[in-house]
Amino acid sequence: MLKSSFKFTILLFLVVCLLNSKNCAQSSELDENNLKTQTQESLALNEGQNVVDEQNSEKPAVGTEESKIQKDKHIIPVLELKGGVKQAEETPKTPLKSWVTGDYATGDWGGLRTKLEENGINLQTEYTMEPFMNLRDRVPVDYFGNLDVTLELETEKMKLWRGGKFFVYFQQNHGNGITDRYINDIQTLSNIDPGKSYTHISEYWYEQGLFDNRFRVKLGKQDANEDFCSLDYAGDHINSSFGLIPTVPIPTFPNPGLGVATFIEPIDLISIGAGFYDGAAKGGTSGFDTAFDNDGGGVTLVEINLKPAFGSQKQYPGKYQAGFWHHSSDVDEITLDDPVRTYTSNAGIYFGAEQLIFKEQKDLEDDQGLAVFGQYGWAPQDKNQIAKYYGLGLSYKGLFPTRNNDMTGVGTAFARFGRNTKRVDRTTGETVLEFFHKFQITPWLAIQPDLQYIYNPSGTERDAVAFGIRTKITF
Repeated sequence: MLKSSFKFTILLFLVVCLLNSKNCAQSSELDENNLKTQTQESLALNEGQNVVDEQNSEKPAVGTEESKIQKDKHIIPVLELKGGVKQAEETPKTPLKSWVTGDYATGDWGGLRTKLEENGINLQTEYTMEPFMNLRDRVPVDYFGNLDVTLELETEKMKLWRGGKFFVYFQQNHGNGITDRYINDIQTLSNIDPGKSYTHISEYWYEQGLFDNRFRVKLGKQDANEDFCSLDYAGDHINSSFGLIPTVPIPTFPNPGLGVATFIEPIDLISIGAGFYDGAAKGGTSGFDTAFDNDGGGVTLVEINLKPAFGSQKQYPGKYQAGFWHHSSDVDEITLDDPVRTYTSNAGIYFGAEQLIFKEQKDLEDDQGLAVFGQYGWAPQDKNQIAKYYGLGLSYKGLFPTRNNDMTGVGTAFARFGRNTKRVDRTTGETVLEFFHKFQITPWLAIQPDLQYIYNPSGTERDAVAFGIRTKITF
């Protein structure tokens, strides 16, 4: 399975690179021929300037039928070297070029996909594969794969009512994660490693937006991390802590939970969210069999986001968030004492920030440049193994010439154990340093080599150096 996946990834990478190289070569040849043609036409224009002047009096008046240029549907105007306008043929896209530059590996289905999307039906399939290995201990390569199939129905486009959205998410993951087998890190080095395989309907929910979507209500089985405790730039990393602060115990992959969440955005600068979810969510279940039972309680979340944009043209956007969580479930004190004290609830806070600090282009729509992000989480140290968390990273989009859509990132994540955990396990914490470069080969294909150094895994294990390659294909 692993060898086949490597061969498939390499073959697909070579095919796309070959097609891109061919297109670039054709474009260069076309540009060179156009330049020669325009130069010759410019010289001819200079030599015949006197003739043109003599004939000016014989030209038909502007606006008459004789003065109008008949345009063919395949003809577009382009500028000459002298500033005039001439007619040139637009090069139509070949099927191969359309496939490479399209959004999906399976194309537009003969126009059916576009037709469905125009009518509010969005169907998408993604497959993510990643082999990982511990370079330091020379352990075997472990492979993990994740299949995501989502169906989204927009009621307004379906000509039903405004602001409604139905969402269903099928998920199947398989293989063996490297964390439990070879590294035993508490932060989990891959954010698609659930520890075991699942095949289930992981999410199904309905969302209703009101007042131009300034107010939203979301009800059903859902991934709380999609709406809370999430930073875009940090999410490009593969290590789990960058996607979700490890001190925040909310229902998320692979265990989304039944719940309800509301969001309000009174102005563009600020948004506020609040949610209440099943506190004992389990992957592979419907959501109703564990919904708000006495064992798991419920998880309450409140978060505020500020989204300022700095600079004379507001060209440096950012996001700053602060959140509070509360879990209404029994939790035992971490102690060596006997008997062990049991608390009736648990709570904590978190903060996150991301800011674009350098842009390559003045165009506000162009997001190439350098961004920085930071994370902090706190939880009571007598109830939680990880009492504090610190995350920091840099992300650069388009770092290398001609690779404008690639993403390069480096980040560090430090999970500090609480005082009681230190006494019990005689340890202090775990630190991760991650570096990655994501090659955006096409809009539907990304290949991301990833290197992580994990210092003191779980506070007691031997340091690890993990290397893997994540490949994501959107069908």
